[in-house]
Amino acid sequence: MAEVDPISRRRRIHNTGVTVNADRFSALPDSLLCHILSFIPTKEAVATSVLSKRWRPVWRYTHSFDFDDQNYKSNETQYSRFVQFVNTVLFSLDKSHPIKRLRLKSKSTFTSNENMDVWVNSALQHKVEHLEIESGRITTVMPSSILSSNTIVVMKLNCVEFGAISSVHLPSLKTLHLCNVIFTSPSCFVDLLSGCALLENLVLNYIITQSHIGNMYMEISLPVNLLTTIDLPKLISAEVYYCSLWALLSALSKAKFLIYDIKGFANP
Repeated sequence: MAEVDPISRRRRIHNTGVTVNADRFSALPDSLLCHILSFIPTKEAVATSVLSKRWRPVWRYTHSFDFDDQNYKSNETQYSRFVQFVNTVLFSLDKSHPIKRLRLKSKSTFTSNENMDVWVNSALQHKVEHLEIESGRITTVMPSSILSSNTIVVMKLNCVEFGAISSVHLPSLKTLHLCNVIFTSPSCFVDLLSGCALLENLVLNYIITQSHIGNMYMEISLPVNLLTTIDLPKLISAEVYYCSLWALLSALSKAKFLIYDIKGFANP
């Protein structure tokens, strides 16, 4: 008796004589396949390239990338594989290929500023629109280039630090979420908000203004006159948790929806 291929791509409909393609996914247009892949982690999207020649290049045309080091955090060797994977994916994209959404979760203690610089700058070169970054080390410093993007519409940062800021230019930014973020200069925080003229949605969750020497941190108070210079004319909603910068209320006064809780801490 002849063997029946259990993964046959074609099958005959009973009593009709009509043959149809059982692998309906492969028959879909690239645009739809890319859209489907955008909803799964990038590691799984890349793995589809082994299914067939048809699938091999598809993941490269997706516009959404999701990296998570959850399974690579236990030691430096494992984490280096995560770094290599992220680099391989980002550097394999065509230079003109836009990134609509990049979610990067790198919570390992081996996360380095150098790697973060490479990943963020690569996303910016691909004109990223939605950028989410979560680090496991609050001393992970964001590159200043992240504050000079014409394309970022949504930016969500968790557990990172900003050093000195020379300028902020985020003309498209409408949503900004900052959680566990350190600003090491009194004016950095003010400069950031002042550079977001189109901002509509703002969430501040445990914002720290500090300077540090080595491992020693010293809190810096923000001058009231600096906070009152912030103007957010398009602001619709604002949520502020675990933050005692009362003078900030004047900058948020135009918001239609406002939560200001100096004791609470909201899960991002």
